[in-house]
Amino acid sequence: MEYVKRQGAELSFIDRLVIQDQTPQNQYRTGIRRDLEDLLNTVVRARSIPNRLDDLNDSLINYGIVDLLTVNLTTQSDRDKIIEYIKHQIEKFEPRLFNIAIEDISNKDARSHTLSLKIVAETVIDNSQQEIIFNSRIDVSTGNIITNVLQK
Repeated sequence: MEYVKRQGAELSFIDRLVIQDQTPQNQYRTGIRRDLEDLLNTVVRARSIPNRLDDLNDSLINYGIVDLLTVNLTTQSDRDKIIEYIKHQIEKFEPRLFNIAIEDISNKDARSHTLSLKIVAETVIDNSQQEIIFNSRIDVSTGNIITNVLQK
């Protein structure tokens, strides 16, 4: 397969080798989905950073999200806080996405162990700004997060 250099953000070399049976746009969306899933499934370190090392707050040391097994999500206020936190982490660590909006599409049952999120963002594919939508299901009892790209 011949590689054609594209304008704008590109897939990593590994993605170009692994994801060959899709159109370039779907390859890009699949790569972003996988990277987003990796971000959401990575638990950020639990130790605090000393004040004198304040610049580390925006470094890869804080890549990921808090351990969801330790977070209380029984009230809507608790869910809203974690959704805002997840949005902040995506904005910080996934620069290919912008204008990010996250909607809670969970079953509103307080006993539910699942938090379902619809993540809507914009990205640039082949010099064209496009909307990309992910559905993420967070199993709070295990902390596992599964993300799917919705096709338009």
